[in-house]
Amino acid sequence: MTLFKKAMQLIRNESKRPWSEVNSWALALIGGPSFLVGSFYLWKVKEVAPDILHATEQVGVTSLGIAVYGIVGVMLIGSWHFLTIAKRCSEVLRQRHYK
Repeated sequence: MTLFKKAMQLIRNESKRPWSEVNSWALALIGGPSFLVGSFYLWKVKEVAPDILHATEQVGVTSLGIAVYGIVGVMLIGSWHFLTIAKRCSEVLRQRHYK
């Protein structure tokens, strides 16, 4: 239990740095995978959404349908989160190296 408490204290006491102070390589290592994960989630949501809508039109709203809509919604929010991080990293890198 003490190891967990030490880890939590380390996380809480760490100072938050703005994106503009982060190293360029770190921004690339954060932004690249974030873009890939966000794009993958968005691709899967786009692939599944028409089938879910078609199934809902034929069967109606069921508890399983509500669960599937919830899962797809969480994937959509995750996609937005990762793509927002990737966009911010890209903006900082562009401002730093091309302007």
